[in-house]
Amino acid sequence: MVNLQELVNALDKEFSIEEYGEDAAFSRFIPQVYDTVSYNWKASFEKEFTELFNGLMIRGSSIVKKVFLAVFPTDHVLKTFIQNAAQEDLLFMHHPLLMECGYPQGQWGKGFVPIQSSFIEQIKEKQLSIYTYHLTMDSHKTLGTNIAIAKQLNATVLNDKNLESTNEYILYATIAPTETSTFIDAIKKDLSYSLCKLCWKKSQKHSQNSNCSRLRRCS
Repeated sequence: MVNLQELVNALDKEFSIEEYGEDAAFSRFIPQVYDTVSYNWKASFEKEFTELFNGLMIRGSSIVKKVFLAVFPTDHVLKTFIQNAAQEDLLFMHHPLLMECGYPQGQWGKGFVPIQSSFIEQIKEKQLSIYTYHLTMDSHKTLGTNIAIAKQLNATVLNDKNLESTNEYILYATIAPTETSTFIDAIKKDLSYSLCKLCWKKSQKHSQNSNCSRLRRCS
């Protein structure tokens, strides 16, 4: 059991939320999707979140007993959270909006999708909290999604000094020369990237029998 504000302060400090300022992506997408459905998102979310678009999104009980983890706020995720969480629980997510991209060789998705107002109301009524980090998590040097994928693939991260150009949201790394088809299978197995092979096939520039030795993971 921890105090909610103490937890928020610790996470904000770890991910340098104020140093990053407003999230370049969701500062555009959140107003866009909620204004489209005429939902007063500024009144529903924490004031700091409506300015930075990272951090504590919905404030519930002052005490946190259990933390639920998710990547996107899908209907399934939110229903599960509401049904199984107690009053003092918190949902930590990487994205504050659902992103339906569709499939490379199939139907187009809807793009960014807002959280249904009914879910927001239920979360508030039950005094649950929601906390999200996007770009600040992607680029974190030890806890971020980029470095986590590099570690899972046993990749060697390249030092910024050895690169011609750098981007804080892109991680550059190398792996032992590996047949592309073998590498794709490893990604599908270790990272559950089920569409990797399908996406690769769409490219006409490379053969699945070629070697892969250099990686670039974009946030």
